[in-house]
Order: sequence, then structure tokens, then C-alpha cells
Amino acid sequence: MKFLVIDCGTSGCRAAVISHKGKLLSQSKVPITVQRPAHGLAELDTNHLWSKVSAVIKKETQKHSPSSLCCMGVSTMLGWVFLNAKYQPLMPAIVYMDNRAKNEVKQLLKLISPEEVFARTGHRPSPLLLAPQLTWLAKYNRPLFLKIHKTIGLKDELVRRLTGAVQTDFAHLDYSMLYNVREAKLDHDLLDLLNIDSSILPTPRSPFSVAGYIHDSVATELNLPKGLPVITGSSDGTTAIYGGGGLDRKIAVLVSGSTDVLMSYSKVYPVDPNCVLTINTGAYPGTFTVGGPLGFSGATLRYLSQIFRKDAKKLQRLVASLDLNAPILLFLPGLGGERAPFWMEHVTGGLLGLTLEHHPEHIYRAAMEGCALRLKKILMIMEQVGIRPRVLNVVGGGAKSDVWNQIRANVTGLEVRKLNVTEATSIGTAMFCYQALAKEGSLEEISLAWIKIKGRYRPEKKKVAYYGEMMSLFEQYLQRCAPLFESVERLRGQSPT
Repeated sequence: MKFLVIDCGTSGCRAAVISHKGKLLSQSKVPITVQRPAHGLAELDTNHLWSKVSAVIKKETQKHSPSSLCCMGVSTMLGWVFLNAKYQPLMPAIVYMDNRAKNEVKQLLKLISPEEVFARTGHRPSPLLLAPQLTWLAKYNRPLFLKIHKTIGLKDELVRRLTGAVQTDFAHLDYSMLYNVREAKLDHDLLDLLNIDSSILPTPRSPFSVAGYIHDSVATELNLPKGLPVITGSSDGTTAIYGGGGLDRKIAVLVSGSTDVLMSYSKVYPVDPNCVLTINTGAYPGTFTVGGPLGFSGATLRYLSQIFRKDAKKLQRLVASLDLNAPILLFLPGLGGERAPFWMEHVTGGLLGLTLEHHPEHIYRAAMEGCALRLKKILMIMEQVGIRPRVLNVVGGGAKSDVWNQIRANVTGLEVRKLNVTEATSIGTAMFCYQALAKEGSLEEISLAWIKIKGRYRPEKKKVAYYGEMMSLFEQYLQRCAPLFESVERLRGQSPT
């Protein structure tokens, strides 16, 4: 019994075949391109994505007998696809790093307080959420907005092309700002306030439910077995939480890719008076995942590697050889805007303390530290609401860096663990496939059987104290500079053509 899983993130699309024992048997990957048609916009052409998905599926079906595949699952980065009455996309997908709706968030907050939005939805108002994006479309592209018949996730668009099913999962409605996570239902007060018709949102389904079965024509084109079941699935960050061992409440999972996402599992709905955390629907009724999307991390390191014209592995080796004696550098890593726990989308990166003594590896380390300090802050807030993980499991591409994992351990004071398979989104999707077909057993049991520890990084006491002091400076730097970033944003809008 084998599972074919698709995982499309910011930089690439992967197809993998995973056994019923959780072993990664093979995988293929191709790059994808997120378009930036204007400042603040981030879109993905769904035909481009489908061509890439088709390519990696064909590569994998050349390696395995189609008859050995028993289920298929799809996961992608968070994004939204707007369908017309014929269930065809009206425009490219808007993906999670898109900030076009910043002003719509400000206007929305004149109608309702952030505390009220958070109390209803478990989310702080943000441009990454669906409701502000719909408001933007209603204002700037009214003809298109009026043609929207259904709104689904980017992952759901691939499921639609595979099976014809038009549906979504709980995680995508969680990120709509139109769904009451605690009560597990659409919030009609918010829908009415924003003049959004509830009929454009599908009824959410469990990620391990069967969404439909492969179209015969698609099966023939991609060399897949006819009638292959395809699960509903979920977004990549949510799926990776489960593939990273996140069903254990003693564990927080950091999904470290182009961006960082931190989540911990909870059987209690937490009360966050600061409205900073993100609260999503858990895998089972009455459970929740708590944490948040933190902003760019791996994407920032890739950018630095490119502008320094140095290989990332070489930079990491140089970082590992450094001590802490060089003059301190503070780096704000959110080059696409800071999200959790600071929620300042206008703060788009900064460097404080640069001297002639610093070299590229010092700046690279400061970026790693900045990501870890941001992580520390959200863990501190989680602790205040009663969520106290003892261990941090790191998955995704950023989990492969030993030096970064050690920095994370020293900054957070937690043991950091690298798992046997870092592609946790692929593993999580396979877990959902297994659960969809299994007549007995639970995700917890699958997780215990599949997920193993490959490496451990324990905090070093002296460095924990050092980073504790740096944490205070980092927060001061960010908070004091935030108004300057707003001024820079205003000046950008006034620049002569």
C-alpha cells in the first residue's frame, strides 16, 4: 500500500510516494514561480501550477506501478482561488505573502475592534486572511468580485482538477476571518458586516475525508489508476504540524521553509488577551492548534546567500565557526512583513549595529538569530495562556541546518529535535491518506509508528543567558523602528515616476 502525495510550497512543487509504514520511497521536485505583478502583490497562475503538478506526478508514476498506489493527497501553501459559476478560476490565486489588503484591514478595524475579530475567529486581522482580500477585490475589481461563485484554497483547486470536487477543509476557513473556530461555524455577523455572501464558501471537511476520485481522463494523462481516491487534505503548514509529531501536547512544531509557522496542539480553547496567537481547528472536533505564521525565514537566508554570492552551506559552516565576541548585530528577518507575534506587515526587514568588523557570515547569523528571537517571543506568549511545550520539533528545509537548530535551542531554551524525515508536509499528507482508508487506528497511533528522532540540540546555559539579553534589545529595536517603517511606506507612495 503506497500513497502519492503532492506538496507545493513557495519555491517548488514536490510529488512523493510514501509507504504505509511512513517511509519516503521516492520523490520528484520542480520549481514554481510566484508572480509579483506590483508592490505588495503575490499571485500564482493556477495553470502554471497544474502543469508543474502534472510533471512531478508523471515522474513518480514512472518509478512505481500505478496499481500499487491506493490513495492520493494534496497540500499547498495557503492561497485563494476564486471560481466563476462554471467552476473556473477568475484570476491567478492570491497567496499568503500578498499584502494588497493592508488598507482594507485598517478600514475594517474602524467597523469592528481587533479584540472582537479575535474573539470570534481566533485570528488577528491581517492581509493574509480571505475577508480583507475579498474586500479589496470588491473595491478595486468589482466586475470580477461579482462573478465569484465559490472561493476555495489553492490546494482545493488541484483537488478540483483531479476529481471535479469543489470543496475545502477547516484550515482554509480558519484563515478566512469569517469562521468561528470555537463554535465551528461561519460567522454570519462578520459576513453581513463585510457584505460577503456565505454561499461562496464551501462547507469544510476533515482533511482525512475522501474528497472524490480521479477523473478517468486525468488518470490516463498522468498514468494514475482509475478511481484513485483523493483526500480533502489541508494547507502545507497545517499538514506539517501533524507530520512533525504535533499531536503530542508536550511538543511544539516549527515548520521552517520559506516562512516559519509554529503550532502546538491543544484540547482547550486558549484565552489570549493580547490577540496575538493564531487559533485553528484541530484534526478532531473540540481540539485546536495554537501558534502562528511568523513571516519569512528561509526566504530571507536565500536572499542573503544570493546578494553575498556565497553558497548557503558555506555560509552556515562559517557561522558555526563564529564565537559571540563580534559587535552585536540585530536583524529583523521579515522581508515580506512581520506577522506573528508582532503583526506589523509594514516592517519589512532591518539591520542594526553593522560595522567594518562584520562579514557576510555575521549578517547571516544575525538573520538566523532574528528568526529564533521571533520564535522565542511567540513561545513566551503561548506560555502565558497555558501552552507550555517542552520540546521543539523542527521540520521543513530549515530543519536541515545544524547550526540554526542549535541557535534555536539556545534562544528558546528548549530542546530542539530534527526528525528522520524533514518533509513533514508530505508525511502529514500520507498520514491523512492512511487515516482516510484505515478502519481502525488514529492519527496519534500513526504518528507514533512513523515519526522518529534523528538529531537533538540541547540549550547551552551561557548562550541562553546571552540571548535572553538580546531578546530585550530585539524587541526594542522592532517597536521603536515601526513608526519609521510606516513613514518609509508613505514616502514610497509619493515617489516621483
